[in-house]
Parts: sequence; C-alpha cells; structure tokens
Amino acid sequence: MAKEDKEKQLLLCRQEEQIKCLYSFGKIETELIAQKNLMEQMTVLFDTKLLAIDKALNVASVTMDKRLDGMNEFRDTLRDQAARFITRDEVKKENERIETDLRFLRESRAILEGKASQKLAYITLVATIVSFMLALTGIIANVLIRIFNN
Repeated sequence: MAKEDKEKQLLLCRQEEQIKCLYSFGKIETELIAQKNLMEQMTVLFDTKLLAIDKALNVASVTMDKRLDGMNEFRDTLRDQAARFITRDEVKKENERIETDLRFLRESRAILEGKASQKLAYITLVATIVSFMLALTGIIANVLIRIFNN
C-alpha cells in the first residue's frame, strides 16, 4: 500500500505539475495574445505615423517646389534686368561723346556771340556814321543859311 500510495502521490504530483504547466501555459498564451494585440496596435500606429510623415513630406515638397520656382523666376528677372543694363565702358564712351558735342556747342555759341557782337559793332558804326553825316549836313545847312541871310 505504501507503494500504491506513493504511486498515487507521484501521479497526483505529476497531475499537479501538469495543471501548473497548463496554467502557466495559459498565462503565457494570454500574455502572448496581449503582446500580439499590442504589436498590432503599434503596427497600426506606426503605419498611421508613416502616412502622416509621407503626407507632410509631400506638402513640404510642393511648398519647396513653389518657393524654388519663385526664386528661379526672381533670378531670371534679375538676369534679364542685368542684361539690359548699360556697361561702364558704354557709359564712358557715351559720356565722352556727349562732352565732345557739348564742347562743340559751346564753341559754336561763342562764335555766334562773337558774330552777334561784330554785327552790333557794325550797326553801331553805321548809326554813328549816319548821325555824323546828319550832324554835318545840319552844320553845313546852318552855315549856308547864315551865309545867304547875311
């Protein structure tokens, strides 16, 4: 009997261990299910975040493209404007030409003023001669009248 009791006890111990193992296995299985659920939630969250990042990246890319297009347009405008500007050499040549023309105009004006002054002198001379002749005529007439009256 003792042997049977021992065998029964051994059998009970084995059954208890099996129950404990099954219980532990159940706990592990429950834990695994919880971990699997957590993993699925994290995967969904990760996918959501990836989609949000992708969308933000697309928006940033579009915004950057518009900004770069605006900058390129501005650069092109500046390049066109710079191409239309006159160079220093061209300005220098034009200024020299203008100075030459101005010098010529000044000399022409001086010549014209000189001619005008000469004309004025001629007119004054003619007026003086005419006045002198009139005065001389008056004196001669006066002398002749005195001679004939006496």
